[in-house]
Amino acid sequence: LIPASGLRGMPPRQRRRSATATRHPSEEAVRRDASAEAMAKAPAPLHPFPERERRETYTPPATPKGERQLFEKRRFALVLGLTLGVLTMFLLDYTGIHTNGVVHDVLDLYVKQSHEIIEQSKQMLLESSLELFQLQRLLDFTPANTSEIYDNVERPGLKLFAAGVRKKHPVVMVPGIVTTGLELWQGEECAKKYFRQRMWGTMTMVHNMLLNTRCWLRHMALNATTGLDPEGIKLRSAQGFEAADFVLGGYWVWSKLIENLADVGYDPASMHMAAYDWRLSFAKLQERDRFFSRLSKTIEGLVKVSGEKAVVVSHSMGGNLLLYFMQWVEENRQDPHWVDTHIHSFVSIAAPFLGTPKAISALLSGEAKDTAEMGLLGSLLDHHITPFNRRRLFR
Repeated sequence: LIPASGLRGMPPRQRRRSATATRHPSEEAVRRDASAEAMAKAPAPLHPFPERERRETYTPPATPKGERQLFEKRRFALVLGLTLGVLTMFLLDYTGIHTNGVVHDVLDLYVKQSHEIIEQSKQMLLESSLELFQLQRLLDFTPANTSEIYDNVERPGLKLFAAGVRKKHPVVMVPGIVTTGLELWQGEECAKKYFRQRMWGTMTMVHNMLLNTRCWLRHMALNATTGLDPEGIKLRSAQGFEAADFVLGGYWVWSKLIENLADVGYDPASMHMAAYDWRLSFAKLQERDRFFSRLSKTIEGLVKVSGEKAVVVSHSMGGNLLLYFMQWVEENRQDPHWVDTHIHSFVSIAAPFLGTPKAISALLSGEAKDTAEMGLLGSLLDHHITPFNRRRLFR
């Protein structure tokens, strides 16, 4: 229907037609109005999701905290649980199984059996899944049966001691690449809580590598221009035998050799671990840490105290480092006989005197055979430290 005010301004013929329509509604309009009234009086259709309709239309009134029943409060449940737990322990303590005067605690027996069942289930689960087995290796860092086999065999040091062998020459051990722990002495805000903790080696390294990857990478990398510490960051090698006896968890490097030497009488007064920052070039080791000056003084002191020349044992890159040291010491001490005077013998274990070909792929792409064959662990490594970031770190 059009109001009278709306008829103004219309042409005369359209105005008469609209006025007629206003006075006499059409049959179609009457049917439309009747249909609308019928729909309004009809009951509402069922909701397609009754539970949703219930949630939308009804909200139960909240009970004020002061009006809740005692058994509905969380504090009551906590107190009840603690009380029942204490009573249960008290009763178990006095209702043990008495056999010949010996009290066997029921709770201890139950816990022991539960541990056995859990270990059996864990072993079955690991054997059924290669991925879980590899993840367990990542967490343990220890070959499965190495320790058991080693424990069942008499150590060479004990055999030598039984044969009458005793310590004679002082021993200097020089570790290889990546086997010396690196400690944080100065760092950014993200790493200050790790002061004098290992940024390389031990589980602290794994924690930082996985949970704070970018911070860890910045602290491990050297300045690409100088080859020394970045501004505001200082990592230094750990000292003593613990610097290289184990790398991660139970993954041993020098610990077995130290233990066997101790069997024949060696101790810290007759052994020395020449730990160093394996990230640096040999020339930078002397420039920053005076490593070769300190190593020569250490060997001279051991020789003077024992009255015997030193035996130097190196592993991996440590062999290359020793060759460099023997040339450096005779040149800088201006004594061409220094090595013959102070070193009895040089034992090299797996030294890459002709170089390491696999280092080429690591420097070019960040990948190496070791990381490519890690399976699930390799995928985990790639997720946290991409080959691009590893390449930057290696370079």
